[in-house]
Amino acid sequence: MLAEKRQNSFVSGNPEGTLPDYTRSLLGFQLLNAVNFTIALGTPMVLLAKFLGAGESMIGILIALTPLFNILQLPAATIAERWGYKKLMLAGWRTRTYLLFFICPLPFLVGKVPSPILVAVMFLVMLGFNISRGFASGSWLPWLMNIIPEKIRGTYFGVENRTINTGVLITLLGSSLFLGTSAKGYQYGLMTALAAIAGILSLKFIHSSPGGEPLKGAKDIGIFSIFTHVSRVWHYKPFMKIIILASLYSFSISAIPGFLIVYLKDRFSIADNLIMLVSAVSTAGSLVMAPVLGRLSDRFGSRPLMRIGITASCILLLFWLLVGLGYLPANILIVAMAYFVWGVASTSYGIPLIRFVFESCPEGRANVGLSVFQVITSMFNGGAPVLWGFLIEFIHSHSTFDPFIAMFASSLTMLIAANVYLSSLKEPAATRTVTLIGKLLIKWPAKLIAGFRPEGLGEN
Repeated sequence: MLAEKRQNSFVSGNPEGTLPDYTRSLLGFQLLNAVNFTIALGTPMVLLAKFLGAGESMIGILIALTPLFNILQLPAATIAERWGYKKLMLAGWRTRTYLLFFICPLPFLVGKVPSPILVAVMFLVMLGFNISRGFASGSWLPWLMNIIPEKIRGTYFGVENRTINTGVLITLLGSSLFLGTSAKGYQYGLMTALAAIAGILSLKFIHSSPGGEPLKGAKDIGIFSIFTHVSRVWHYKPFMKIIILASLYSFSISAIPGFLIVYLKDRFSIADNLIMLVSAVSTAGSLVMAPVLGRLSDRFGSRPLMRIGITASCILLLFWLLVGLGYLPANILIVAMAYFVWGVASTSYGIPLIRFVFESCPEGRANVGLSVFQVITSMFNGGAPVLWGFLIEFIHSHSTFDPFIAMFASSLTMLIAANVYLSSLKEPAATRTVTLIGKLLIKWPAKLIAGFRPEGLGEN
């Protein structure tokens, strides 16, 4: 196959099971890109929006912009192969990065310009940011699929996840120290400028990354004929099932991280820097486990690890539900522990999922297939924050009932449904979940203990 030939041309000379040297450029991009999106799309963005005067509904819309505009990957897929994945990535990432500079002055204008105007400007800039990001992001996974060999994809995604989370962790810890307990406007402005500068520097790594050139003889698919390709991809049953699972998971989970920030700030009056700190703890959980999970998914399959990740997320949602009902306490130490487990659980699901998607993608239609996967799951990913943003404001205005309890309960119910649906996905080479848990909790620890046994102990 053409993809295999490309992969072989990139990895020749590298020992089996090790990552090729060229992945350093890809990982360098991801490290700086993590600094960029952590500020522009993560916890700092939510805190900045609240600083400018945004309500829950607007925060929900801002959170939803990123996944909703992934729909632009479909029209981008019509030209990606002819343009080249690298050129498309550079165009989109360059545009979105320079747009961030328009947000930098906004925090300085709080108290001088009416809040609705500041929030509206932030919304328009983030709209442009996410439009350019959505159009370009569809080129990333097909590009990786062409240059990362199948046998080490789990390993690569584990290392990539660790690299991303290193950038996220450093950014969140630095932001926590910089913002303090009550941030001023200039602090938010400088932090946004840092995000833009990191984005500009990340582009240099994209330039030096291999592959991504226009394919010889490639033609634009055409905006209308793309729907024929989409239909063929959708009717490929294994791929359709994993899209359904990922969509159900996304809709159940996607509103939680953003509104949990609002919940901790409003209900428990946790300071901005402590919210950043617990977010960093979540990243630390992911950082610790990512390389291990990547190798485990290559060895034991994706499905058992996804099962463990979804089950752990269910337990965490039950925890937050019991906190909301007043049955459990929520001091900063307990919240930090919950965030750490959340990071581990999310990574246990996320890394194996991408590997599973690559394996299930219809042969010869990877470009369109990966775009379909990201577009459909992103619609659910973006729909939940918008829905809950308006519902939280509505319930706050018309009732004394805590809307966050409803959010935690409904998300838990949907996540349980996703866990049940996971059983219908087939992965013939995968180990059973119970067997993997046995190896992780019993067999391997026993081997480790035996390895440290003093010489001659127990011998006649």
